[in-house]
Amino acid sequence: MRNDHVSPVQMLAYVKDQLPEADREQVERELTACDECLQLFIGMMESAENELLSSQPDFAQMERRVVAQLISEQELLEQVGEEEAAGQVPRKNPARLRSWLQHPVTHYTIAASITLMLLASGTFASFSQKLAQLDLIESEQAAVPVPTVGRPSISWSDKIVDQTGSWLDGLKASRFK
Repeated sequence: MRNDHVSPVQMLAYVKDQLPEADREQVERELTACDECLQLFIGMMESAENELLSSQPDFAQMERRVVAQLISEQELLEQVGEEEAAGQVPRKNPARLRSWLQHPVTHYTIAASITLMLLASGTFASFSQKLAQLDLIESEQAAVPVPTVGRPSISWSDKIVDQTGSWLDGLKASRFK
């Protein structure tokens, strides 16, 4: 790394998952600390979007990395738990390791991957067709007024937004207890 920032060459290698683990950790630390490096990462991700559409990710390698990370975090938690149960006070008070799932780069990567997968599978096209059908049905039903008793009917988009909001609230509540 040059001075305090990640070089474009290193960032490209990071985006393509070609950096050794130690260098990856340095880049990830810099991404959390530096907005300029984060902007470089986002730019690299956007420029690599066409390349990602034409190639499939190495799911086996991704699985190995995720499993290895989860196992190492679990071992660390078990070790700290055993030391506390034995009444040993650790020499250092280890700071809580930031979970890779809480890292903004992970969020961007997951969002980009899901978007690319949905675009490639044509899900958005079929979704927009279904929305057009629902709009057509709703407009036909609106032509025949249905008397409401006391409260107006809620549109399907409001229902979807409400359901999504309650689902996200439930996830947040279970994740950050």
